[in-house]
Amino acid sequence: MLAMSVCHECPLGLLLVPSLCKQLLGQEPSFEDLQFVPGLSDNGTSWYRSLCALLAHRRPELVKDDPSLVRLDAEAASEAVSGLEAVMPSRAEQVFQSLAAHVGVLTSDRQRWPEATEVVSRLLREASSDPQRELAADRSRDLLETINAELGSSSSYCSHRHLAAAAVVEDFCGCEEGPMTQALRQALRSLRWSLSGRQHDYGTEEASRVDTERRIEQLLEMLLGSESDDKALELQQVACERRPDDPPEQGPRLIGQAPQTFHTTLARASSRVDGPGLSDELTMENLEAFADALAMKALSQNLQPHLGRIVEEFRRVVPQRTQQSLTWQQVRDRISGRRLDPEAFVREWRDRTTYQSCSEADESVRLWWGYVSDRTAEELSRLFAWCTGFAAIPVTAWKFQIKVVDDVVRCPSINTCMTDDPSAANRGVKMPTIYLPAYDSQATLARKMEWAIAGASAMHLH
Repeated sequence: MLAMSVCHECPLGLLLVPSLCKQLLGQEPSFEDLQFVPGLSDNGTSWYRSLCALLAHRRPELVKDDPSLVRLDAEAASEAVSGLEAVMPSRAEQVFQSLAAHVGVLTSDRQRWPEATEVVSRLLREASSDPQRELAADRSRDLLETINAELGSSSSYCSHRHLAAAAVVEDFCGCEEGPMTQALRQALRSLRWSLSGRQHDYGTEEASRVDTERRIEQLLEMLLGSESDDKALELQQVACERRPDDPPEQGPRLIGQAPQTFHTTLARASSRVDGPGLSDELTMENLEAFADALAMKALSQNLQPHLGRIVEEFRRVVPQRTQQSLTWQQVRDRISGRRLDPEAFVREWRDRTTYQSCSEADESVRLWWGYVSDRTAEELSRLFAWCTGFAAIPVTAWKFQIKVVDDVVRCPSINTCMTDDPSAANRGVKMPTIYLPAYDSQATLARKMEWAIAGASAMHLH
């Protein structure tokens, strides 16, 4: 898919990290690519930022464009390195961090609350260290506060069952057993235990954090009832339940009981970094070697054999001449397409449009662009994909054509195989064409477009 996207200049709407784009072209990733690795670059005190601060006086080219970074001199850097081991976060830790970040993204999208609940419940159940439990609890609090803020008190939950997130709402209000019932309740109870197990010093803790936890506790009380009622209900529910990770020779695991670990290497928080010039401990002499080995391990070795297979197939499909003519930035842009806000998106689309049997001033065309401009970002992306076959606006040459037809009974239709070459060769610039009936109102256009897109979706065309 990546290779076909590059060859045919058809963006997928996926923004790939630089290290992957470089390796698709046979180039090696660099140290600065570590800033995109989960578990290594999450905030201002991350591994990547710390290494930049330590290396600033030796390799200033790494941080020359970052005036906000604290640059340590040789003496301070040597003291900071003392006692550190040549290790990095394990793959399991990076996966955990990635899933936690994914929940953070899903929290803002109510359509994906069920998915967020499922993931966060698993994170809460499988967290194997205090930092992991803290991170999972934080993501749970964010999710619950967002749901509570958007849906209001429990008395109003039933009025929101028309939402795509109805499964979550049904679980909250107890209207019926939705597909997310077990996962959601597990997340809520795990969060309650996480909060109740903490030892608070309300005199020294940050006031806003304490207030957040108190509000979350109140929300849990509203959703689950009292803690004693919740425990009684839970014992009754799990008495005859099994979980996917229960070993076959044992009975079901009670909520709150830690899962057994059969592959201890997956529970490691850190992994050793090996390479030329490295030993068990870090020193100023081997710090640069550690940075290079860390980049290679995190961006390439840890992703094998899967990365190797992707690169192999990509280079097999993309012609050698094309590979040599492209930079990694161009590969990334061809796959991702342009990333524009809705207003700029519509403006670019209009600028690329030509007209046949009509003009931009015609009523049918004005109705069309009015309909397009009224779409949300998500609806606009879906509409553009239906009209062009592109998941995003390409960075390469393209056109769009509107041809008005008289038959107002039919739905709009699309030909995505056309180019601006009128000859039989059809080798010009890609020019998807919409055959737009001359409807009398935007309401009719919207209804017909809904039918057209739904028909294409039913046939798995988009």
